[in-house]
Amino acid sequence: MGCYLEDIFNLLPKLLTPLIAVVALYIAYQQYLTNKLRENRESRQGQLSVYKRIKSFLNYVDTTRDISESAYNELTDAISEADFLFDDETIDWMSDLQSYADEYRNCEEQLFSLRMHHNSPTAKIEKLRELEPAACAHIEGLQNQMVDDLQTAHCDLKKRFTKYLKI
Repeated sequence: MGCYLEDIFNLLPKLLTPLIAVVALYIAYQQYLTNKLRENRESRQGQLSVYKRIKSFLNYVDTTRDISESAYNELTDAISEADFLFDDETIDWMSDLQSYADEYRNCEEQLFSLRMHHNSPTAKIEKLRELEPAACAHIEGLQNQMVDDLQTAHCDLKKRFTKYLKI
C-alpha cells in the first residue's frame, strides 16, 4: 500500500502540468468568445447607427420632399462610416442614395444660378417659373425624380439592413 501511495505522489506532478495547460486553454478560449461577442455587438451598434441616420434622412425627404444641407450632411456622414461595416452590395445601394441626393443638390445650385442670372438671389420659385418656365420645369422634374427614387429606396431600407441587425 505504501508503494502504491508513493507512485501516486510521483504521478501527481506529472498530471498537474497537463491539467493546468487544459484549464489555461479553456480560459483563453472563453476570453476569445467574449471578445468575439463584444466585437459583434460593437459592429452591430455601428450598423444600427448608420441605419437610423439613413432612415432619418429618408423620413425627412418623404415628409418635406426636400434635401436640406443638414440632412444631406447627415447622409454623407453615415455613408462614410458604412464602408467599414457593410458588404459591397449594401455600400453600392447607399452610394445610389448619395447620387440621388447629389443630383437633387445640384438642381438646387442650378436654381440659385437662375436667381443670380436675374439678379434675384432670394426670388421665390414662383417668380423663377415666370422668368424661366422651361428651365424651372426641367430642374423641378429632375428634383421630383430624385425624391421619388429616394422614396422608393426608403421602401427597400428595412430589407437591406435586416441581415445585419437581426439578433
